[in-house]
Amino acid sequence: MTDAIPMKIYSRTFSSLFTVLVVGALLTTASVFAADTQADLDAHMKDGKAAYDQKKQEEAFQHYIWCYDNGVAIDSGFAKNRDTRVLTFIVSIGKKYPPAKAAIVERREALVAKVKADPKKADEGDVRQLGYLDLAVSDDATILATLAVFPEGKTNNKAYGSVIQARLIETKHYKEAVSVDDFDENAANLEKMARNADKMRREGKIDETGVAKLKASALKAAPRVEMYAGMGDLKRAKQIVVYVVNISPDPEVVHKVAEYLRRGGAIEMADKLEGTPKK
Repeated sequence: MTDAIPMKIYSRTFSSLFTVLVVGALLTTASVFAADTQADLDAHMKDGKAAYDQKKQEEAFQHYIWCYDNGVAIDSGFAKNRDTRVLTFIVSIGKKYPPAKAAIVERREALVAKVKADPKKADEGDVRQLGYLDLAVSDDATILATLAVFPEGKTNNKAYGSVIQARLIETKHYKEAVSVDDFDENAANLEKMARNADKMRREGKIDETGVAKLKASALKAAPRVEMYAGMGDLKRAKQIVVYVVNISPDPEVVHKVAEYLRRGGAIEMADKLEGTPKK
C-alpha cells in the first residue's frame, strides 16, 4: 500500500493540476505537481522533508522529484542543491520505493543521450548533472565509459571528472583520476590555504570554528595524495601532503593522509609522516 498524496495547491488552478496529472500519466516518473514559483519550490522542499521524516515514501518522492525537475528553471542557483541534497533524498527513498530509483535512471538515460549527441558542445551544467546521476545509479564501468566520451583536457572532461574524481580514487582508477586533475591550479589553491592557515595560527586569529573548517578542508583535499602515489608520482604526492598537513596538523588529518598514501602504495612516505619506525 502506498502513501496517499495530499491534494495541496501550490499557486495553481484545479484545471492546471488536472492537465499535469493527465500528461504526467504518460510519463513513468513524472511529478503530479505543476511548476510555478519560488514559493512553490520552497514549499516542496519543506513538505518533502516532512514527508521523508514521516516515512511517507511516495509523498516525499513526488515533492522531491518536482524540485529536481523544476527547481533550476525557477532558481538558476538551485543546481547544486538539486545535484546533492535533492538527489540524495531521492536515492534514499528509492531504497524502499522503487519508482524513485526508476526516476533517477530514467533521467540519467535521457541526459546521457542528450550529452552524447555532441560531447564537445554539451552544456557544462548538463555534464556535471550527469556526473552526479552516474554517482547515484551507475557502476564503475559505465562511469569510465562516460568519461571517455569527453576529450581529455577539454572543459567537459574536467567538468564531469571533477564530480566523479573521488569515486575514481576510491576505486583505484588512478590514471583516470589524474587525467581530470589540474595539479597546478589545485596545488596553488592548497598552498594559499596553507599560508593563510599558518598566518592565522601565528597571529592567534583562529577560533574553534576556524580550526574545524581548516580540518574539514584538509580532509577534503587529502584523498588526492592517493592518486599521485598510486601513479608513482611521489613528488606531487609529497607536495600535496605538505600543503594538507600545514592547513591542518590535526592528528586525524595526518593519519588519514598516511592511510591514503598506503592505499596508493607509498608505504615509506606514510610511515615517515606518522613517525613509524622502520622494521
